[in-house]
Amino acid sequence: MVTKVATTLEQRKAERRSRLLATGIELMGNAENIQISLRPILRHVGLTERYFYESFSSVSAFVVAAYEHASAMFMARLAERSVAAGRIDPHVVRNTVEDYVSMCDLEPELIRTVLVAPLREPALSMRGYELSQQLSEFTQSLSETPTTYNPRVATMGKIGAITWSTIAYLDPRSTVSREEFRDYVMHASLEIYSDDVTS
Repeated sequence: MVTKVATTLEQRKAERRSRLLATGIELMGNAENIQISLRPILRHVGLTERYFYESFSSVSAFVVAAYEHASAMFMARLAERSVAAGRIDPHVVRNTVEDYVSMCDLEPELIRTVLVAPLREPALSMRGYELSQQLSEFTQSLSETPTTYNPRVATMGKIGAITWSTIAYLDPRSTVSREEFRDYVMHASLEIYSDDVTS
């Protein structure tokens, strides 16, 4: 297979930025809970400060950009099932949960970046709450039934429970099995769906 090599200045800059963002996700999603600083970023990606600062004004700006990149990927993948089906029903909910659990198993760095990084990176102090709002709006958008009240508080409570169960599941010391975790997330997700369509 032939690998495409960036040739123009802009392409090379974009490629370096992409590598830096991937490094940010890998470092922020590390199970060792390290706080991000410039030296480990440069060491990990193999670039100099010059190339770091051509894309980011500070480490804080880098952390925010890497987090937003991870969150965008996460939300896009989470929505794939409902977008493909053009509707939402219990079958789609179950498949979405299976996809989510698979993401946790195959891409734990991505999930930890999205869920854990806001708890330890000062630059992301409000991002966890904003993500909860996005997830709440996403789940409410899945229902075609108009609601007569705002279910956001109840929905966010259940999303919070799923979030903390995910963080616990991804802890290397966790003794929770995949099946136990999947069943819990499935139950909570179907409750959210049921609340939306019956309210």
